[in-house]
Amino acid sequence: YQLEKEPALAKLCLDLAAEIELTPEIEQRLAAFDLRKAEQKSIQQQQSQRIQGKEASTKNGAKKTTLKQLAARREKRRNQIEGLLSDADQAITKGDFPSAVDHLKQVASIQPESSDYWIEIERVKLAIEDQIDKLVRQGEVYYGYDQLEEAVSTWEDVLILDPERNDIADRINRARKVLLKLKTIKNQNDV
Repeated sequence: YQLEKEPALAKLCLDLAAEIELTPEIEQRLAAFDLRKAEQKSIQQQQSQRIQGKEASTKNGAKKTTLKQLAARREKRRNQIEGLLSDADQAITKGDFPSAVDHLKQVASIQPESSDYWIEIERVKLAIEDQIDKLVRQGEVYYGYDQLEEAVSTWEDVLILDPERNDIADRINRARKVLLKLKTIKNQNDV
């Protein structure tokens, strides 16, 4: 009677009955109880496996989503890097080396594990130094031939490439002072 409603109580009743006297009827009921208990355990295991399967499926679905998200992030990152590299190439072609370095530094920050970008940055920095040296010498030539406006303009290009060049800023100031004196003298002569 208790087997369906309260299996533990049914087991206790049968165990007590077995202590009193073991009859074929009690043995039969104990066997039915053990069989029923095994069936319930099997049902519980199946339900547990189904739940675990659903959880695993949900986790796998989450992993698939995560893998899709990772792939999308990688694609976005790759596109971003390609765009920055293209911008750097264009800047180099135009002779805008500081912009090229900035673009390459952005690439290197996105993909720091790649030393190629750092090598490229150093290559561009060397190109900047070469360009600065050429502009400084060209400005000196202009200055030597009394083409002060051209010298100032050329040296200003140096400051665009390297704003920290105080020696060039001093040269520009001196050349402007000379230009100002020359204009003053010219104005005095015209009067």
